[in-house]
Amino acid sequence: MIPWIGAGFTPPTADEAWLDAVDPPIRALVAALNRTDWARTVFSCSGHPEEPDSVVRGRRQAHLDLLIQDQPRWNRFTNAVRNACGRSVKPVTSIKVVEGPLGQVPDSLNQQLGDARSWSYRRLVFEPVPYDAPPEHCRTALDAALSAALSALDALHALEEFR
Repeated sequence: MIPWIGAGFTPPTADEAWLDAVDPPIRALVAALNRTDWARTVFSCSGHPEEPDSVVRGRRQAHLDLLIQDQPRWNRFTNAVRNACGRSVKPVTSIKVVEGPLGQVPDSLNQQLGDARSWSYRRLVFEPVPYDAPPEHCRTALDAALSAALSALDALHALEEFR
């Protein structure tokens, strides 16, 4: 068994070899978020619209479950993601961006953080609209949204560096 699958959050390593287990379309965003000092990815999925039963099983959306240490920064990021997705995803299939809490940080995750910092447990979802659009349209829209989210994170970082 891969140690971080089913075990919750594992701190990223310098070589980022763990990224091989992450879906390729969401891999760059996961890596970039984990390189910040305020977000740690616990789980991610790039969506699987190509699966025949993806509509029924709810596997068309991409999402990330994260530990967030800096809520104001996270809010700036998610607002930038919503704006970026609104500009970059075309009308054939659009993306609805939803963010919200997942409840208390599980004890197993708190223990693995190894410090007393305050973290919140959040989910960021990229959902194709319409949900039952052709799989290729969903994949194109999801890929554009994930790319837009990565660009939004880069822009936020650049803006904070400028300040």
